[in-house]
Amino acid sequence: MNTSVVHEDAFLFSAGHVVRTRSASLALVRGHTSEWSLLQRHCRGDFGELSPADRARNQESLGNGGPIMSAYRVAGMTLWIITEPYWSTTTVLLPEEFDQCFPSGLVAGRIGASARA
Repeated sequence: MNTSVVHEDAFLFSAGHVVRTRSASLALVRGHTSEWSLLQRHCRGDFGELSPADRARNQESLGNGGPIMSAYRVAGMTLWIITEPYWSTTTVLLPEEFDQCFPSGLVAGRIGASARA
């Protein structure tokens, strides 16, 4: 995985340490899309293509430090951005990589069923 760090005062939360899968990196290149632009949207509360239930989970997480998820369409694929509880790390990945990146724990239990379907 590639890594970077994102901090910005205007954001609702910090992305912390950012990691991305190889497949997510390739999708960004193919889609001529800046990871930074998606991270800005994510951290400012533009969560992309989420269900109302998943948006409500994100709003709750803003108040309690829980995980926050966004979904964006890039190059005909869905890219997920997931910030882990307490906002220390954010992962950019494809939905099919979720179980590999988050095999168990707090994040897996909080990502909405509608997003995982």
